[in-house]
Amino acid sequence: MTDNLLEQGISAALTGRRDEARALLSQVVEADDRNEQAWLWLSGLVEDPEDIRTCLENVLHLNPGNVKAQHGLAWLEQRHGLRPTTAAVADPASVQAQHAPNDTPPADPSPPEKPDPAGVLAVAELPPIEDPCPYCGAATPPDARRCSSCGKQLMVQAEGHEKRSRALTTLGVLWGIGGVLSLLGAALTFAALIALQRNGSLSVFTMADLRRAGVSIASLQGRTLGGVLYGLIQLAIARGLLRRRRWAWIVSAALQALQFLATLCLVLSFTVVLRMALGNLPGGTSRSGSPLGSVLLALIVLLLVLPQVVSLLLLFFSYGDVFAPMQRLALRVGVLSPATHYDNGLDYKNRGMWYMAAQEWATAVRQAPHEPNFLHALGLAFLQLKQFDRARITLDFALQVAPADAGIVDSRALVDRMEKRKG
Repeated sequence: MTDNLLEQGISAALTGRRDEARALLSQVVEADDRNEQAWLWLSGLVEDPEDIRTCLENVLHLNPGNVKAQHGLAWLEQRHGLRPTTAAVADPASVQAQHAPNDTPPADPSPPEKPDPAGVLAVAELPPIEDPCPYCGAATPPDARRCSSCGKQLMVQAEGHEKRSRALTTLGVLWGIGGVLSLLGAALTFAALIALQRNGSLSVFTMADLRRAGVSIASLQGRTLGGVLYGLIQLAIARGLLRRRRWAWIVSAALQALQFLATLCLVLSFTVVLRMALGNLPGGTSRSGSPLGSVLLALIVLLLVLPQVVSLLLLFFSYGDVFAPMQRLALRVGVLSPATHYDNGLDYKNRGMWYMAAQEWATAVRQAPHEPNFLHALGLAFLQLKQFDRARITLDFALQVAPADAGIVDSRALVDRMEKRKG
């Protein structure tokens, strides 16, 4: 129970839902006052200095060697002084009670002092870059297709082609089904070979029957291996088509064209054989033009040619999915709510566009400079962009806002390690 609440509380804290996170973590320490992690995370969510001190002292009571709590308490004592009297381990419900609705006004209604955000606001004012790379922020020529600094692709498909078409989806699914059937056929053949080698016979077939037919075990094993390889190739093509990869479409088109030509040759062969067979029937060559011949020919065309034609049509209508017109990535940051800018930054971060993520998070910080999650995210973006001074200033200010936040402490130490490694 408490483990689930702890995970939910940490998740809420990481996504900026501080009130929800504080309530969840308070429930954890109420149920288990020896939960070190809950006390540590809760210390970064409460605002009153005495509440922060209580949480950190509880962490150190449970684990005197907790470095993060030691650093947080040292910073707190340096800024707000020592507690007048040494308190015992606090009642787990006391922190939650501080934030519960109360009709009695507090003795000191003045809000806690907040650090001056001037320094972090200065680094959050990012200088404009002409045609920047959305990944690394390097200036690029307006006609460049790739960033010369990080090598990332700067072109994306034009609007209107975001979703995969039904034709491409159908084509990918058909290739996937073909791959599964090829692997299944190879597996059945392999099982039959094992049964033949062990028992000497399989149903009505024996090893002697295979020898008389001129078929060897080695040739069957080779065909089985070929079936496995072709099935894997089909599955790879299906995966590439569903991901809109150009190579998959080109390979699929080449194989489909070869299959179509082979099918046409097969149909012509069947036509010649059919005319010869009908010509040998009583009635002579007049049979070759009979309705029976036309029906048989139509069935052959329907069974062999029609699937190939359908596949070619699917290739034709899916061409625009993988060869859509490309355009340069447009970098725009509007004026939205801080939470929206934070979420936009997360989306850019997940796509590897750290420069764009920094733009969004810098905007969120300028609007809400005392939000630890915004500061933490911006500091990490600066770190990814190798802007160590900006990362250090941002994360140092984040630690002033939330001195016991475990994630910020770790990120601040990471800045020093990466800068030292680069030097």
